[in-house]
Amino acid sequence: MYKAHGITGYQLKTTEDLLKVHGIGFKAVQGYARLDDLLRILYEKLFLNFFNGLGFRVQGYFSSQGYLLC
Repeated sequence: MYKAHGITGYQLKTTEDLLKVHGIGFKAVQGYARLDDLLRILYEKLFLNFFNGLGFRVQGYFSSQGYLLC
């Protein structure tokens, strides 16, 4: 999947990569619209780091459901 989309090293670099490869639009999760600009940037980085840390074989088992800001 990664090579078909021109991604080398099996590392997601942008949220567009996440959408192209896994079909996950991280902005569609519940609670995203309530985040301010700084939290949106942090959330994007957290999401990419989380998926890259999982390894590409495990990533297909996860989907985003919501974001709870405590």
